[in-house]
Amino acid sequence: DASGRVLQLKIEIETDTEHAATVDKKMASLRDSVILLASDYSYQELEGVDGKMRLKDDINARLNALLEPVRVRRVYFTEFVIQ
Repeated sequence: DASGRVLQLKIEIETDTEHAATVDKKMASLRDSVILLASDYSYQELEGVDGKMRLKDDINARLNALLEPVRVRRVYFTEFVIQ
C-alpha cells in the first residue's frame, strides 16, 4: 500500500549563466510546476530508474515551456527520497 507516501525531491538545473536572473525571477512558478508534475506520479512509477528518468525528462520539458526562450540544458536530482 503506497498511500501516505511522501516524495522529497531536490533538483538543480543547468542553463546558460546569463539566464540565471530570469530563472531566479520565475522560481516560484517553476517550483509550483515541478510539485504539480511530480504529484501526478505514483509510487510505483518512481520506484525504478525508468520512472525517475521519465520524471526528469518531464520536468525539463515543463521548465523549458515556462522559461522560453531560455533553455534548461539538464535537470539533476540532488535529493530523491520516498518515505
